[in-house]
Amino acid sequence: MSKYKNPNYQKDYYQKNKDKIDKYSKEWYNLNRDREIKKRTEYKKENPEWHRECSRRNMVKNYKNNPEYRKKVRLNAKEKAQKRRLLIITHYSNNTMQCNCCGDKHIEFLSIDHINGGGNKHRKELFGYTCSGDRFYSWLIRNNFPEGYQILCYNCNLSRGFYGYCPHQKEKDECIC
Repeated sequence: MSKYKNPNYQKDYYQKNKDKIDKYSKEWYNLNRDREIKKRTEYKKENPEWHRECSRRNMVKNYKNNPEYRKKVRLNAKEKAQKRRLLIITHYSNNTMQCNCCGDKHIEFLSIDHINGGGNKHRKELFGYTCSGDRFYSWLIRNNFPEGYQILCYNCNLSRGFYGYCPHQKEKDECIC
């Protein structure tokens, strides 16, 4: 039987010569690495839908079948979200990392506030629904930290949202120091 009539010829050949083929492939790639990377990058730019679909398909496959990968993805996303949050807090607090109203410095309590109110409505306009946290922080970063925001602790932020003022500001106004 001729090698061309044998349907398993390529598989058999690869199995017999696996080390030699792998070594050659690695050497060839190392010699042509820059050209290959450029070619792949150009193809991704010309075919964004294909690239997005392949990336999504691979991620779904790995995410479903590999608990270690799933754990790694979640951890990576959490770390990135924390970095974005710290960047937002640092920027909008003018590097003080504290509440603009009461001066609370507990990072866990600090949040972003729309100075003129209407945060819920604004997020609904941006995203089609109200969202908070990382998605909004990403939007702020992408839009080069627009004005109209400040850092408040959660108590001050909620009080302003519910009552229109913060008790800390009321106390400061009443104090005749």
